[in-house]
Amino acid sequence: MALVFPTAFNNALQNIIINFSALPNVGEDIAKTLIATINKSPELVSGFNVEATNANPMFTAFGILTGGDAGATYNSGDKSIRLVLDTIAKANTDVRIQSSLIYQLGHELQHSKNSHATNAAHATFLADMRVQNQAGNTNFTLIYQN
Repeated sequence: MALVFPTAFNNALQNIIINFSALPNVGEDIAKTLIATINKSPELVSGFNVEATNANPMFTAFGILTGGDAGATYNSGDKSIRLVLDTIAKANTDVRIQSSLIYQLGHELQHSKNSHATNAAHATFLADMRVQNQAGNTNFTLIYQN
């Protein structure tokens, strides 16, 4: 049986979810639950549609999160939102877990939206550290005083 998408999901978002469903241990049931969860929030649908079709996208994939204490993470390196498969599976039958997953998806989506600004701020910070280091300053707290 093929995945069925709500009409509000654009082709780019659909392809991201199809690619996610092909990952090891994901499959159709997990993908269907992810679709249903995203579809519970019009803001998530809109946000993912926008980010998936952005000219310079910072969200291009869902991935699998293993280990750690986070329920989801955003990775700017590969532009993915990584999710715990067990959480998605439980969201199918537990409304509290589904609500938490909706929050986590929105939170990580916001990280992807802010990623360009975060990367720019990090680059500025590193450049300021280099300037201070070249000037012989090893007390990098001086950067914050300027």
